[in-house]
Amino acid sequence: MRMSALSSLKVRLFGSEGRGFARLNFWWFPKVAPVLAVSLCAAIVFKVPAWVTFRSILLIAFVGLCAGTYGYLINDIFDLEVDRKAGKRNPMAEFSSTQCFLFCVTAVAFGFGSALFVSYSRTSLLLLGLEYLLPTMYSVPPIRLKVRGILGLFCDAFGAHVAPCLYVISVMAHERTTAVHASPSGTVFTLLVCFWGLCLGLTGIVVHEMEDRDNDLWSGIRTFATGTTFAKVRLPLSLIHAGELLTFALLCGLLWRTAPLLGILAGVYVAMIALRLWTRWSYFRLVTRENVVIEWWQLSHPFYEGNFLLAVSLQCAWLHPSLAVLPVLQCVLMAASLRAQFHELRNAYSMLVLGGQLHLDGSSVARVRAILFPEWARRIEIFDGGAERWEIRAVHGGLNIQSGQQYLMKLKMRADQPREIMFGVWQDHEPWQALGYCEGLSLSQEWQTIWREFTAPVDERHAYMGLWLGGHAGSVDVRGWSIETVNTNLSADAKADAE
Repeated sequence: MRMSALSSLKVRLFGSEGRGFARLNFWWFPKVAPVLAVSLCAAIVFKVPAWVTFRSILLIAFVGLCAGTYGYLINDIFDLEVDRKAGKRNPMAEFSSTQCFLFCVTAVAFGFGSALFVSYSRTSLLLLGLEYLLPTMYSVPPIRLKVRGILGLFCDAFGAHVAPCLYVISVMAHERTTAVHASPSGTVFTLLVCFWGLCLGLTGIVVHEMEDRDNDLWSGIRTFATGTTFAKVRLPLSLIHAGELLTFALLCGLLWRTAPLLGILAGVYVAMIALRLWTRWSYFRLVTRENVVIEWWQLSHPFYEGNFLLAVSLQCAWLHPSLAVLPVLQCVLMAASLRAQFHELRNAYSMLVLGGQLHLDGSSVARVRAILFPEWARRIEIFDGGAERWEIRAVHGGLNIQSGQQYLMKLKMRADQPREIMFGVWQDHEPWQALGYCEGLSLSQEWQTIWREFTAPVDERHAYMGLWLGGHAGSVDVRGWSIETVNTNLSADAKADAE
């Protein structure tokens, strides 16, 4: 009974997947992880000793947990009526007003209670207070900057990124009386981090408000997003994101001599994203839907949520071997984020080798590798085919299909054993309908040249040519995968020559 009661309390507070109470999994990675990375950068810049760095990073993580929890608590508490009208679940609706008040007081008390165990500077205390004041101004009437347009955007950006970054820099700088004489310059480092955090925060809150725009309009709440459209903010938001990327590049350059691992991992990530854009450029270029979740400016955020912290924690471990526990702790505490990064890396590799993406659903397990000898090909190795063919899909995406246009698809295929697959062209979004061609194919151990023509029945800006390979284990080899518009008078001789 006691364990059952504890489990029930845990679910009420944190939800079955971390979505209850202060929605920890929604903000820990995108907001606390970059701040922890900045704190380690500051430790490198200001040459903070190993033990002090370790102690300070634990303190900063704890304060980040308290301040972040407070920010989401206070926002949810004063959004109860708004969420009720919109039909949205609000975790704080399960608690009484007194309980909500006690939760907020506890988050503030624990955040400032850390000052009893370390020597804070006045600047650090002021900035910590600002971390709590800004989300209060953002959420609580009569100020409630959340409903005051651009003021709300800047309040959230400063509260979520700028103030926390300044706080952690002040904590690390206070540990070294010679911090102002550090090289590279602490002042330049601080200015770059502030501008980068501001751009990052503005991008995040605008995208968040745009994704919630329909709910806010339904509930009658006024935000920056409800007073504009996605098309109007796309250009300025793109410019802000460009400023974010440029500032981060300057930051990597500033830290190159003392933290080269950051620049190296950032370069690897940029190469991975460039590959992703190259293989699906038409998709990212053609996206115009206002409720789009993945836009090109959000491609940098996964780096901040995992790789950024990993790079600087590895650098700190390189400089101080006693800090090797930091990357180990990160791998344990941020395993979900790192798994997502590994998935992105695997997708980039499959794009390079396959010329497309390998999508896995259900219980399916597969990978792509190159066959260099005796002939160039891409091999899709299927370890668990899942229950349905569509659970493993080799996708050649980014197609802009035009109604009435005739297309020619060519590829060569073989399998390690007789295998039935599906080959066709589908929508690259819900409801995933076929677009003029879908056929079952029988593969054998001999190479087959697949030559198919079809006429597109509708216009579709987001389509993909794909292979559905699920069902059972084995391997499928693919060569010369392409799709192109054709002349309807293409002769049989030309077809034979192409084969």
